Amino acid sequence: MSKARRLALDGAMLCVALALSYLESILPAWTLVPLPGVKPGLANIVTVLLVRRGYVADAAAVSFARICLSAMLFGGPVSYFISLSGGAFAFFALCVCTYALGKFVGPLGTSVMSAAAHNIGQIFAVSVIMSPTAAIAYLPVLLFASLFTGTITGIILILLDRVKFPLS
Repeated sequence: MSKARRLALDGAMLCVALALSYLESILPAWTLVPLPGVKPGLANIVTVLLVRRGYVADAAAVSFARICLSAMLFGGPVSYFISLSGGAFAFFALCVCTYALGKFVGPLGTSVMSAAAHNIGQIFAVSVIMSPTAAIAYLPVLLFASLFTGTITGIILILLDRVKFPLS
């Protein structure tokens, strides 16, 4: 793939991820998941799709740019730190599941593991900023929620795997 085509692909994927982040920010959270602070993580679909198609560096760049832009547009410095921490943990888990455990873990398992790692990363950031005890007390709730949110994004990924994209 040429550099220009790859840059255009990254720009398009960033736009999709940013649109999904915006969609999550305007939807009332209780409509999808009735727990405070829990979102389905739809923007992560773009990152997982890029990694699963072999574009790891592009996925990292798109994810980082989306986190930065989302914090500037829809959040602030605290949400940036929490999102960046969650995104880094999720990206690490995504790469481990895809490349080290790829024979054993499919898109659904990868998505659930990535969602759980994202929540662990967010709890880590919250425990640095605020009270570690209060943050860790909420971790079981978030890990339980990651089963549902990861399953939702995993099912979407399975459906997207059937569609041909210019990512192939």
